[in-house]
Amino acid sequence: MEVSAVRNAYAEKLEQIPDEYIQAFLYDYPLEEENLQKPFWGKLIRKRFDSNKRFGFDIGQMLNKPNCEESAAVVLENLDRVFLRTAQRKGEMFISCFSIVDFTENGLFHVHGNVGEDYTTLAKEEIDEQFKSNVKDALGGIINELEQKASPEAIPVYEATIMLMSKDRLIKKYYIHSVEKLDNVNDFIDMLKR
Repeated sequence: MEVSAVRNAYAEKLEQIPDEYIQAFLYDYPLEEENLQKPFWGKLIRKRFDSNKRFGFDIGQMLNKPNCEESAAVVLENLDRVFLRTAQRKGEMFISCFSIVDFTENGLFHVHGNVGEDYTTLAKEEIDEQFKSNVKDALGGIINELEQKASPEAIPVYEATIMLMSKDRLIKKYYIHSVEKLDNVNDFIDMLKR
């Protein structure tokens, strides 16, 4: 769906809303052409904009995006975010724990459990250019191992997920059944969980 089509359908409702905001909305809410006839979507965009809702930072939404066709090297070249998901045992239950390196926000975020929110509203650990460089270098060192030994699709039982996202929102995901079997991944995980 093109921003211009949405803007044409809801011209009055979307006045003073930047195209970038509408594009981010479309990333989280992929609209179909036939849905443009419904006034609900124009109202929703306006309501979200007026309440300062940001899009593109909901971990749950990102995890549901498919892997891109491009190689991991293409995603790494324009890397914007790295997500690490591991599980932490709490009694009889497991809780998802995320460590997110966001190059644009210059932060390392840690999220436990709730993935349905804007992670940038949580406590942020500032990162510098050296840390960003270390992350990219480490990924360059483990990407071949991930390509060979991890699954690009969700598997029934896995210990960790590493997801890469480029600035143009290309996504590569790696589901790791057993972290112990991957020689270089443990150091990378430790670096992000610091």
